[in-house]
Amino acid sequence: MLLIESVFFPEIRPIVDSMLTLETGEIMGRLFSRGIVGQNEVIAISGFIGKVETTAVTQKMIDRFSPNIVVLVSGAGALDPNLKPGDIVAGTEFQEYDLIVPTKSNSTRITSVDSNTIEHVQNFFQEAKLGKIISGDRLVQNSEERDELFRNTSALCLDMDSAAVARVSQMNK
Repeated sequence: MLLIESVFFPEIRPIVDSMLTLETGEIMGRLFSRGIVGQNEVIAISGFIGKVETTAVTQKMIDRFSPNIVVLVSGAGALDPNLKPGDIVAGTEFQEYDLIVPTKSNSTRITSVDSNTIEHVQNFFQEAKLGKIISGDRLVQNSEERDELFRNTSALCLDMDSAAVARVSQMNK
């Protein structure tokens, strides 16, 4: 089973529209759809922003449905100057850029990404850029801050959710 999450519903609308719907419902005030796409059972949910909401919704979905794979599809802000609007980025590493206290492992990075999933992304989106995505609840206010984050992390882009999804998924392995 594949769990697909997004911040905004239009980001998952093509998935929801293409599925043979088996169930719809509400979890934590967010609507979800469960169904079949091709030969895959898929659950799609959206409507959260920031690491806390993302963590709570992701954990609740994992507890209820036990998905094998969790994917976040959403917009992000480019850090790498080579990225252009519309580029697809698949995260191979995730990091919280605004976490002050390190985790028990003394790292804020999550690097265990399912290689089969990345391979499927590469096959389907051959022009996808692979690399680090950083997440934080703090909005980047200017180009100097953006450039500093790029220099310090070498991340391709940043958002408010990816690292939270990766961390919760990793904790539930």
